[in-house]
Parts: sequence; C-alpha cells; structure tokens
Amino acid sequence: MFLFGKNTSDTLGFEPLLNHQKSHENEHGDHSTTYAPQSGDYTRTLIDRPEENGVGDGTGTIKVKIDGMTCQSCVRSIEENVVKQPGIYSIKVNLEGKHGIVQYDPKTVTADQICEYIDDMGFEASLPMLSSDNQEINKCVIDIKGMTCNSCVQSIEGMISTKVGVKSIKVDLNKAEGYIEFLPNEVTPEELAEQIEDMGFEAYVKSVNGKNIANGYVEKNKSQPSTSGAKADEDLKLEKCNIHIKGMTCGSCVAAIEKHVQKLPGCRKILVSLLAARAEVHYDASITNPANIVASVTDLGFPASVLQQSGAGEAEVDLQIRGMTCASCVNKIESNVGKIPGIKDAKVALTTQRGKFRFDPELTGPRHIIETIKRLGFDAELFSRDGGGGDYLQQKEEIRKWKRSFLFSLAFGGPCMAVMLYFMIVMTAGHMSHEDMCCIVPGEI
Repeated sequence: MFLFGKNTSDTLGFEPLLNHQKSHENEHGDHSTTYAPQSGDYTRTLIDRPEENGVGDGTGTIKVKIDGMTCQSCVRSIEENVVKQPGIYSIKVNLEGKHGIVQYDPKTVTADQICEYIDDMGFEASLPMLSSDNQEINKCVIDIKGMTCNSCVQSIEGMISTKVGVKSIKVDLNKAEGYIEFLPNEVTPEELAEQIEDMGFEAYVKSVNGKNIANGYVEKNKSQPSTSGAKADEDLKLEKCNIHIKGMTCGSCVAAIEKHVQKLPGCRKILVSLLAARAEVHYDASITNPANIVASVTDLGFPASVLQQSGAGEAEVDLQIRGMTCASCVNKIESNVGKIPGIKDAKVALTTQRGKFRFDPELTGPRHIIETIKRLGFDAELFSRDGGGGDYLQQKEEIRKWKRSFLFSLAFGGPCMAVMLYFMIVMTAGHMSHEDMCCIVPGEI
C-alpha cells in the first residue's frame, strides 16, 4: 500500500482531478459535489465529502488496479458504490487504463478494505506497487516440459500472471517455452520456474535478458543433490491408493479435489482423472489412510470409494486373459511378462483365466503388460474384482438414469402426443371445427 499527500497525485497523470477541484473551490467557496471534465472514456470524479468530514491534510491517495470492467456501466457502478463507503472522499475510474484513483481517510479505511469493496462488486482489485513503474523490467525464457494442449498453456499463463512482480507471460506450446517479463526486485526467474513446477510441469530457466544462464542454473542444481536424494527416499516410504470419485463434471471439480486433498495431513501427491472418474493418491501411512482421504473427498461433495491400495513404490493389477489352453501357456505368459522392467511378480491362473501382476508404476503400467500378453497371441483386458466395479468406466449408471428418464417421459408424453395428433387430423379433414372442441364434456368442462 502506498500512501502519500494529495499533491503527489500529480505524478500519477491525473492533474485535472485536483486542479478542477481547487478552481471550483476558489470560484464558489464551497465543497459541493464536483464532476471532472469528461475525457474520451467518460471517466469522472465524485467528490461529495465536505471538508468537515476529514478532507484535508490527512487525505490519502492510492492507485488501484481494477480488472473485469467491460463498459461505462461498470465504471459508474464502481464510482457510485465505492464513494458511498465510510472514509472515501472521491474515486476516479479509468476504463482503458483499468485502474482507479481513490482519495480516502487513512484513519477510517485502509487500502485493502477499498480493494475488498470493489471485489465484493464482482471485479478484481489489487494494489500495484507505484514504484514499479520506474523499475527496470527484465525478460526471461523458461523451458517448460509436460504441456500437451492449450489447456496447459492457459493454466500456466493464468496462474503465473497473478504472481507478484510478473508483468506479462506468453507460453509457446510448440517450442515448449514461456516468455516472461518481470520486476527483478520482486521475483526471480528461479522462483518463477519453481512456481511452474509446482503446477506439475518440468521447468528451468533458459535465459535472462537474452543471456544464457544454463551453467549457473546447473551449478545451483548440483548444490542440491542431497535434497533431491532425501526427497526420493521420502517418496519411497509413501503408499499409494486409487480412489473412485463420482460427481465430477469439469476441470473445476478436478482442481477443487486436488487442492483439497493436497491440504490434508499426510497427503503428498494426487492425480485426478476426470474421464476415468478416479484419483491416484500418494500418502504417508503413518499420518493418514485411504479411509480418511475418501471421507474427506465425500464431505467435499463428491462421493468416493477406495478402488485399490498398494504398498510403497508398487501397484497391482488383475487381468482377464483368454486363449490359454495348458500350463505351457501359463509359463509363457509369466516368463515373458516377468522380463518387463519394473515387474515384481506375475501369477497366472489357468482355471480362472486370470492373471495378477505387481509392478513399479514408475517403470511400467497395465497398458504395457496387456500389450506384451497380446503380442504372445492371447487376449487380455482389465478385470474388476467386484465384477461391477468397472461399470463407472462405461457410464452404465449414467445410461440407466437417462433411460429411466426417457421411459418416464414417454409414458406420459406418448398419450398426449396421440391425442394431439388425433384432433389435428380430425380438424384437417373437416369433420370437426375448433369451436366444437371447446370442451371435453359439454356442460362440465
């Protein structure tokens, strides 16, 4: 927050605000409501607080950044509502500049409260640092790996643009790079790269102001081997569980669940799949357990249940295998799948035509196992232990709901359609006029 005297507002480029006020006071000798001359964007100043209410040497002036304005109606709405708040003397909103100049009484209201007044109206208000206008703006290029679509680009741009010290950001999906303009006194390129990594991407600083700093960044990484090693050891102690989550409809639901679970004690990592309606959670078994995680997600409004629970650094999958005829087929599958890197155990049952495989999810996955079995000449697919637990993947419950809704509507709508068509045909053929159909039972209805 920047607080300064009334005369310092000249440095903001709004001389008409105070000059017009002073000339009006000199000519009329009062402090009635004053309107500044309208500019091209029709912004205005409302000064309707008399001097006895506190306008004087104790007046503070701040410049507030306002996002979300689209027209002059937004400008008038902000000006008319904010000026009514206690301690507000005047406000001048600039639509094109997306900011407002506010005169207020620091003893009555604070700059943060002024921003809250504007936020409550549906706009986004913030207090940009006044001195940042004179600061040197640096540029950096950050290499970003892991982006797959424009949604990733928009996610990074939207998140980083809100960070303190960031003036602008442009992410190139094809080049896998981000171009950021920032204030060096408020944020560093390394901090920006870390913030992008916190979003689930791999990022490192490529250059700053056109100068490659790869060597400097490598040295910084070399000084942290013990930290990364400790983190790797810590990850090995974590256990993993898969959770089935109902009720997710969009990316906002996914983001809400991920943010909520990451705040739970003992939960270190969560990956939510919207289409599969499931989540993979890495947690510290000494602090929490899958039942607590499921209960917390359910309390959030998304019914959840545990699908699978694995030990530290391993996962398990059951497959339905068709085409086996003898023990030789079993041995062939077990020996070939066992050669896949990351496979810890492979057991196949000929009688049930099923196979159970334990593996390291960091090295391989069910898809690789299934492809290996198919290359051997057998047919393999995922098997659900409860027989119906995979129904959600085929949206069977959703299909049943809409099917019931259709049949219910058809039961009542079908007869109505038939009656309507009958009378329409009768009227078209001329056997009955519209007046003859004024009532169902003459004299009654």
